[in-house]
Amino acid sequence: MIKKDKYCGSDVAADTLGNLKIKYVFGVPGAKIDRVFDSILDLEESKRPETIVTRHEQNAMFLATGIYRLIDEPQLVLTTSGAGTANMACGMITAKQDGDAVLCMSANVSLYHRNKETHQVMENTSIFRTICKATYEPLTPETIGETIANAYRTSITGNPGPVYVSIPQDIQAVETKALPIDMKGDYRKVISHPSEIEKAIALIKQAKTPLIFLGKHASSKDNAYAIREFVKKTKIGVVGTYQSAGAMSKELDDLFFGRVSLWKTTPADAMIKASDLLIIIGHNNFEEDPILINSDKSSKIIHIGNQMAEIDNFYQPEVEVIGNIDENVKTLTSKIDNVVINDDTQKLYKSAKAKYVEMQSEQYWGISQDKNKDKVHPIELMKILREKISDDTIVSVDVGSIYLWMAKFFNSYEPRTLLFSNGMQTLGVGLPWGMASCLVHPNKIAISMSGDGGFQFSMNDFVIAVQKNMPLVHIIWNDGTYDMVKFQQILKYDRATAVDLGGIDFVKYAESCGGKGFRVNTPNEFKEALDKAIALRSPVIIDVNIDYSNNLRLSNDPTPEI
Repeated sequence: MIKKDKYCGSDVAADTLGNLKIKYVFGVPGAKIDRVFDSILDLEESKRPETIVTRHEQNAMFLATGIYRLIDEPQLVLTTSGAGTANMACGMITAKQDGDAVLCMSANVSLYHRNKETHQVMENTSIFRTICKATYEPLTPETIGETIANAYRTSITGNPGPVYVSIPQDIQAVETKALPIDMKGDYRKVISHPSEIEKAIALIKQAKTPLIFLGKHASSKDNAYAIREFVKKTKIGVVGTYQSAGAMSKELDDLFFGRVSLWKTTPADAMIKASDLLIIIGHNNFEEDPILINSDKSSKIIHIGNQMAEIDNFYQPEVEVIGNIDENVKTLTSKIDNVVINDDTQKLYKSAKAKYVEMQSEQYWGISQDKNKDKVHPIELMKILREKISDDTIVSVDVGSIYLWMAKFFNSYEPRTLLFSNGMQTLGVGLPWGMASCLVHPNKIAISMSGDGGFQFSMNDFVIAVQKNMPLVHIIWNDGTYDMVKFQQILKYDRATAVDLGGIDFVKYAESCGGKGFRVNTPNEFKEALDKAIALRSPVIIDVNIDYSNNLRLSNDPTPEI
């Protein structure tokens, strides 16, 4: 506990954060919150989180969500009042829809100035109430600790998400005899009732064509390892959302048929349509709308999740197994036996897998083998990248056409090693998540990637990677446009507008920050640049002239026949 002659509200906040074992504080300081930043310095070294100052509060949110993805522990985003508070908003709603727990905290004006037209006055809690799990505002220094502790608990229980705490400037400075909160025990182990497990087993045994459908929460390590054992025992096929990537191991690859798409153009989409029972694990509706999962309402559903299902016209589970996912799946695995996958379903599984492998080939996309070509096709880039990195290398992917290709066709075999954001389709997450990977694993190469448009949303904090000498390789899929918008405009209107970018030399930008940059136009150039970048073990940007000539097929191709 902080030892001071005058122990104030800001010290209660800092001590409580230390007791919660917060590892990182991301943010931008200001006059109304600097007392909390200052109190954090007084924590004993073993409890003091590392403070990392970002160039924009949105990037602070992305860094915090990236850390949560990798260690399942919320980190703190700390900002000042006014614009500093407002700038968290996009990152906050992204975290909510993606199911990432973050403790967000900012200053508010003094209580004396509330309800007055004064500098930086905002109704913080009202503004954020609809875009995070819960909002809090202590009004006395005595309630600061309990408020932060309850906010933290809320962020990680049920469906994880961001929470927000507003701290008026004046109560940070008020002397208090209040003690910080030091929580005990594990309050997340909630197990489903045994009768629901038995109902789920009965449905699985009755099904002719069962299919496991994985969502984002299936990809945490504990959940993924439990699910793998269930798949080994039952031999039931698996598909997933973008954010479920890495849940299935290489050992189980024959039973994995890929990830769903926005336009039902993958073998995973075909398998969903063919199944009569969907065992849906760790999914929420932000990832894949129920109408895309069960459009004809022909499949029965078993819902296995952190909290009860949101009922929808197309999502009405027969059984809900609610609570801690890994414990419930372990129980299900231990109790189920004699699951028989009939011959027709086994043939369907093999057909879906064969189609998935075919769609990852250069022949399927008609990729030119001309050695003089001046662009790199996504399939070529992904093949080279997969060959050059280990299965446990973390790859973070921004939103845009880039994530359509990576989510559909990049193989990932370890939990949380292929990271996507999908709920809000927020541009800019790729680079900060790559830096978060380097913070968690400072001695391992991390790969982040974005389109040229997405990179420009967070490129101002590339300098953090340089300052901390992170072993980060950031790959830009550069076509000079907002391509995901562009190709959809062409589909709808037969022309595109307001999508052109260009004008930035990303190699020179990398060098201006103190990093290294490469520009590549061919697969061989990319292979050579990637080798050099990995060998450097310091921040590198690889600017790839990407070939998006097949992008219309991502949405135009019919659902594959299997």
